[in-house]
Amino acid sequence: MAAPVAAGRAARDRGRDRAAGIAAAAVALAEPLAWLPPAAAAAAVPGAAVAAALGAVRVNPRRLRQIGWTLVVADAATLVLLVAAFR
Repeated sequence: MAAPVAAGRAARDRGRDRAAGIAAAAVALAEPLAWLPPAAAAAAVPGAAVAAALGAVRVNPRRLRQIGWTLVVADAATLVLLVAAFR
């Protein structure tokens, strides 16, 4: 009976550690983004959102193709935002 409880605690601790890492990364990225033009900072949002989401969830290796296409879509959104902003 003690083993499942310990396993649940370990999983919960890993979740907290992952959330803390994502928060630290967001804080670390906020400083450089403050120096960018607003359009460039806005263009960084799709890629950062996908990266944060992938970092927050456990990914099954069977989903690598789907993840790859998700990254392509995020990069395309970044490209469209940058081109539209700097035209």
